[in-house]
Amino acid sequence: MSTPPSPPAGWYPDPFQPSQLKYWNGAAWTAHTYPPVTPPPLDTAALRKKILATGTLGKVGIIGIALCVLLLQVYFVIFIGPVVHLYLSLVNNPATIPSFTELTQYQGFTSLVDIVFLGFQVCVWIWLYRSMEMARLLGYPAALAPFWGVLGWLIPLANFVLPYLCIRDCFRPGAHRGAPWKGLFWGSFLLQGAVSILTFSLLLFNSANPDALLPYAIVCGAILGCAVAASGLSLISAVEHDHLVALRNIVPSAALQDTHASPAP
Repeated sequence: MSTPPSPPAGWYPDPFQPSQLKYWNGAAWTAHTYPPVTPPPLDTAALRKKILATGTLGKVGIIGIALCVLLLQVYFVIFIGPVVHLYLSLVNNPATIPSFTELTQYQGFTSLVDIVFLGFQVCVWIWLYRSMEMARLLGYPAALAPFWGVLGWLIPLANFVLPYLCIRDCFRPGAHRGAPWKGLFWGSFLLQGAVSILTFSLLLFNSANPDALLPYAIVCGAILGCAVAASGLSLISAVEHDHLVALRNIVPSAALQDTHASPAP
C-alpha cells in the first residue's frame, strides 16, 4: 500500500492550538504561527547565571562520581582479596565460622561510599533536568519532557536508553545533536558498568586464586572511571556552551514578529 502524499506547503489549523494557524513547509510543521505568537521577554542575564550554575552542578557531580569510583578501586586493593576468600570459605565449608571483621569493614565502607556516590549522582540528574528545561526555554525541539532527565535513570532496562535521549534533547537540532561527547560519555558509562560486573564475577569464579585477577580489575575500573569523568565533563561543557551561544543569538521579541509571514489571502 502506497503512502499518501504529504499536503502542500501552506497555512493549516494548528493541531496543537486550534485557535491559530501553523505553517506546514511540505514536510514538517515550522515554528511560524498566525496570529504570530510573541514569546514573553527573557531575562538573559538571569538565564546566563542559571546556565553557568547548572553546568557547575553537573561538573561537581561527575567529578564526585569519579572520585568515588577511584576510592573504591584503591580500597579494593586492601580488602577485596580477604573478602573474596571469606565468601569462598563460607561457600565451600558452611560449617566454618570465620571472622567477619574484614567483611564488616568492607560492607560498612562501601555503604558509606554508596551514599556519597548517590549524592553526586543526584547532582548529575538535576543537571540533566535543568539542562532539558533550559533547552525547551531556548526553543529546542524535544522528544522527552524534562522530568525524564531524572526518572529515566531509575527505570530498569529503559535506563540504558532514556538518559541518552534526554542528553540529545539538550542540544540544538543539527547533524548529530551534540556528538561526539554524548556518545563517548554514554558509551563509556555503559561499558564501565558491564566491565565492573564481569571483573567481579571473574574474581568470584576464580576460586583457586581469586587474587590473580585483582590488579587487572583495579586498573580496568580506574581507567574506565577516568574515561567516564573526562567525557562527562566535556559533555557538560558542550551543553553549557551550546546554551550560552543560543542565548546570545536570541532575537528580541519585537523583531520576531516581523519575521513571521502572513498567510496568503
